[in-house]
Amino acid sequence: MANSKQAQPLGGRLGDFFTVPWRNHARHREILWLDAWNKAAGVMLRTPGRGSLSLWGPWAFCFGAAAYFFPLYEPSPFLPLAVLLVCLGVGYWVHRRTGSNGLWAIFILVMIATFLSGWGRAQWRSHSRAAPVLSAKSTVYKGHGLVLGVDKERGHRARYLIAPSSLGRLSASDMPKRIRMTAFANDAQTGDQVNFTAALQAPPKARFPGAYNFAKAAWFKSIGGTGFSYGHLRSLGVSPQTPGFSLRLAKIRRKMAVRIRESLGGQKGAIAAALVTGDRSAINNKTAEDLRVAGLAHMLAISGLHMGLVAGLVFGVGGMMFAAISAIGEHYDARKPAALLGLLVATGYLLLSGAGAPTERAFVMTAVALGAVLFNRRALSLRTISIAALMVAVLNPENVISPGFIMSFSAALALIAFYEWAGSRVQLLPRPVGFSFLQTLSRLAAIIGALALTSLVAGFATGPFAAFYFHRAAVYGLIANIAAMPVFTFIVMPALLAGTLLDVIGMGAPFYALAGWGLDLIINIAHGVALMPGALARIPAAPPLVPAIMAAGLLLLCLTRSFRRLWGVASIVVGVMIWSNTSPPDGLITANGGAIKVMVNDEIRLVGFGTFSKFELGQLASALAIAPQNAIHIKKASKVLSCDAAGCMAQLMDGRRIVFNLDMGQLEEDCRHADIVVAGSAPSARTATRCPADRLIRPAMNEEVTYFLNFDHEKAEKIIPNPIRPWSKSMP
Repeated sequence: MANSKQAQPLGGRLGDFFTVPWRNHARHREILWLDAWNKAAGVMLRTPGRGSLSLWGPWAFCFGAAAYFFPLYEPSPFLPLAVLLVCLGVGYWVHRRTGSNGLWAIFILVMIATFLSGWGRAQWRSHSRAAPVLSAKSTVYKGHGLVLGVDKERGHRARYLIAPSSLGRLSASDMPKRIRMTAFANDAQTGDQVNFTAALQAPPKARFPGAYNFAKAAWFKSIGGTGFSYGHLRSLGVSPQTPGFSLRLAKIRRKMAVRIRESLGGQKGAIAAALVTGDRSAINNKTAEDLRVAGLAHMLAISGLHMGLVAGLVFGVGGMMFAAISAIGEHYDARKPAALLGLLVATGYLLLSGAGAPTERAFVMTAVALGAVLFNRRALSLRTISIAALMVAVLNPENVISPGFIMSFSAALALIAFYEWAGSRVQLLPRPVGFSFLQTLSRLAAIIGALALTSLVAGFATGPFAAFYFHRAAVYGLIANIAAMPVFTFIVMPALLAGTLLDVIGMGAPFYALAGWGLDLIINIAHGVALMPGALARIPAAPPLVPAIMAAGLLLLCLTRSFRRLWGVASIVVGVMIWSNTSPPDGLITANGGAIKVMVNDEIRLVGFGTFSKFELGQLASALAIAPQNAIHIKKASKVLSCDAAGCMAQLMDGRRIVFNLDMGQLEEDCRHADIVVAGSAPSARTATRCPADRLIRPAMNEEVTYFLNFDHEKAEKIIPNPIRPWSKSMP
């Protein structure tokens, strides 16, 4: 008879549980729970394998780097470090206790640790770029410095980047490393020493949530002051000191850009210079706007498309040349020396184009792809694109939240995932059999169809992010890309590559002329598409959470398999629903002014007041899905509103009357005749009592907050604190 102290045997897992000694029950419950968790997680996502960390880890790092920039206040650097150590410790403990049964738990803990590593890298980068910043109040300085670059040429004005050696009475510890100012064009060239008198101030912060933050962009470039010069810069000639490599390279870029512009002339020369050297300063507003409306603006930024075409052409031609050499083609893989040659040319293109953020991303992606060829790996795969994203995020984590990073990698992810999926199911291009006219024509049609399909897939991947950042959508972008991309791919870029290489020996002119012909054709296509009715759709701003949800959905859609892709579709749908259910405000108020939507002749306009500039009004109008040309300051509103010396009257969206008061003595009368009264300046306490609080809109009393207004039969206010981060600080 069995001992009464022993448990009777039972069948199955339940029996195994009860036969385990009492001291092991807790451990067995852990194993059962983790096993159930593994099965449930395996239904939603693919079970982590040996390569899961290299596939998902880089994106967790990128999400962590992006998350650092969104809090309103600078987080403690010790919090993510503490959580990181806890995650690593818990992951190690789970692995020791459960082994393979804790696979999902360990994987999630490692992803959290990677997320926090990205956060920490971004925070370290932010603090390591700390440099002196001028006062927010504009001050006139006399100074001396070295010109590091010239760009943004508009008519007789240009923008200069200067490293000051003296600036007024500022000490060396208080002097910015770099300043940026506008002055007369041709006053100085890159590498010149200059004297100047300029009105300078700290780079302006974002005036409202979601606006472009010049201060943050300048912080990571060590630019501590911006402004304009009084009179001409006084050039003292080239610096007697031996210029550094970057300064020499900047001078070469500048000379090459000027040479290309003079050789081609007009806007085609300006675009050609932008494609070769990254200098877009000579492209006028009309051409840039036509390209944006037509969905062709991506051609202007040197990105993965340009770097891929240049490196791909060199790789392809080099591969054929090396294969034709019997000593190489018969004994070695001709692709490897061709990959080295392509990498060398890509490096030269990176340096020549100024190594901007989009170009760095493109170079890293190209280098990873060519490196995969050298090490016998797939040149284009989801894993290589993930590693490229990680390298970019580690080098410059501030670029992770830029539209260029998100759009370039989303397009690359979507294209690789789509062609991996479609390539295993259908023959996308006909096999090169025969050379008859019909077969050649069919192959040409297939190539054009593949370009159209590529534009369609890339457009779907980047469209939501473009709409989020730029508040617009190119309705006929697919048509414009189908018409322009073959010219750009097969004529413009190869001709510019050949022209740049042969220009060293004075034989680049014919190729530049061919590129100019292609660019003229692209400009005409963009202009024609921009003139089509309804070519531009304006889209209101979305909450910052929306792009994060959509990016997560795109990753799930591209990195998972079979029915699990539906989780990515569901995530994207959730993002769209949140966006569509977000109603834009009717206006906003800050301590220095604001802007409110009004109705004028059945057309929505934005009226600004206070110190809001034309650029800031245009930014806000775009965020509210209003054409920037329909934004006007109250000082110039007499052209469209009923105005007198005391103020202007308009009509709100719901039909109520609103008065923009310009004379405090008339405030009480305005409040009697209008439903809403906007005070251009802060009224005194006694004056404010003459107007009911539910009718009066006054500037914000606190400079650290922004008030969003919603007029839904009443005045509703939503208070949004202004961020206080390292890049928002300035000298007192």
